[in-house]
Amino acid sequence: MAKSDDDTALFQSIAESIPGYIFRYRRNPDGSEGLDYVSPGIKTIWEPIEGEDIGDPAKHWNRIVPEDLPVLSKSIETAIARGGDWDVRYRILMRDKTVKWLHGRGKVVAHDDGTIIGDGMIVDVTEQVATETQLRATMMQLGQAQKMEAIGRIAGGISHDFNNLLAIISGNADLIGEMDEGETPETYAAEIVHACQRGGELTRRLLSFARQAKLEPEVTDVNAVISQICTMFARIIPARIKVDTILTAGVWQVEIDPNFLESSLLNLCINARDAMPDGGRLTIETSNIRISSDYVEERAEEIEPGRYVMVAVSDNGVGIPRDELSKVIEPFYSTKGPNEGSGLGLAMVDGFVRQSKGAMRIYSEVGVGTTFKIYLPVANSEAIDLLRARQQPSMPVAGTSQARLLVVEDEPAILTLLERMLTAAGYDVLTATSGDIALAQYQEAIADIDVLLTDVVVPGSVQGPVLAQRLSALNPELKVVFMSGYPNEAAVNGNGLRPNDRFLMKPVLRKDLLNTIAAAVAETEKG
Repeated sequence: MAKSDDDTALFQSIAESIPGYIFRYRRNPDGSEGLDYVSPGIKTIWEPIEGEDIGDPAKHWNRIVPEDLPVLSKSIETAIARGGDWDVRYRILMRDKTVKWLHGRGKVVAHDDGTIIGDGMIVDVTEQVATETQLRATMMQLGQAQKMEAIGRIAGGISHDFNNLLAIISGNADLIGEMDEGETPETYAAEIVHACQRGGELTRRLLSFARQAKLEPEVTDVNAVISQICTMFARIIPARIKVDTILTAGVWQVEIDPNFLESSLLNLCINARDAMPDGGRLTIETSNIRISSDYVEERAEEIEPGRYVMVAVSDNGVGIPRDELSKVIEPFYSTKGPNEGSGLGLAMVDGFVRQSKGAMRIYSEVGVGTTFKIYLPVANSEAIDLLRARQQPSMPVAGTSQARLLVVEDEPAILTLLERMLTAAGYDVLTATSGDIALAQYQEAIADIDVLLTDVVVPGSVQGPVLAQRLSALNPELKVVFMSGYPNEAAVNGNGLRPNDRFLMKPVLRKDLLNTIAAAVAETEKG
């Protein structure tokens, strides 16, 4: 047998054994077209009826699902125009009205005489598409189930913690109402205030987990924060645990909220303590780190290249099993026993670090110990100058004042409480339960109002920030203080609250309320 015959036989053998079919398409300069060659596998895909010319491209195009025709056409025409590869997935309608998915790949060459030659391969991928569709549906179901599980865990944790706080508040309130003559309510009241503060802290932890907490970044020396919290260790770290600090001299300054950093480090240290019930070694260290773009790409890290301060908290305790590592930062997931923690600590730390544009990494081995590393972004020179300017000592807070305040709050109990606190401090207070009422009241007494204290979200057509804008237009000297129970105001950002506006997060402590109002009044009197 001649060599050419051997080659032809080999080609035929390959063409008949491949899945799908291969073909050569020709378009002549006069516009006529056809298939120069098509392998026998075309019959398994197109299922031609007896006598049908399967080499006629028009027969194929007529069976393509209309919605997919533009996609296929564009892919081929683009390849013809540019000369190159085409790769497209599309559907065809079978004679029994079922649908098949085909995947076509090929190469197109345009010759100088105007002839177009295209070689390609078509494969039936109907089963593959069905499998992919089922897999996506399964993953969505799993994702939804995990989401509902997380929501259930969050709801259960919140319910447990807040019910405990409400029990403290209501119990002490009952005791105040039943006091014997001569008793003073200070102890009961202090317990109520403390419970409210714990409720506020729980809310802030939740918001930090959701990356929506109101952060107040400052130029911060991480070493100084660590040195400060080390003074608290006598109360939380038993003597059987040795604490070492390895703090790099000249550590870079970072741009973060120092209070959240302090809370995060205390959480990590408490977790380390609990991981060493029989004693051990707790190590806190800092270092300057440069993260390159190559490092980020090689490890697929979710962090921007740049300069960071790394803070590591390590213990040689029991360690975390590998299958639990990815779960420990989930809210209300805890490896501790019942009533030994809310399960929000690590979720709060992770949320704070991410919201600060940093990252947290966990390294652990059962029986060896655990290391938490957090990476905090270094402040640039402009940010340092700006934040230092903001950190200048503020004007001393005035005592009482005859200033007149307009307070807008739709919750009657909160409005009454605010009125009492401000009146007791010497202020003349007008109240309103909506922005519309406040606007009407203000228009009657423009010159007599010094400070507007308003909730951000109030009933009526005029919300807090819009109310402030309208009243400030009537009196540019008016000072405004906003308050809200919403996180850093997702609603606020869409309603005109500016970054430098005075803002109080509920629950508002009496001290914070009076200090903020006094500072606003002092500005009015100074102006």
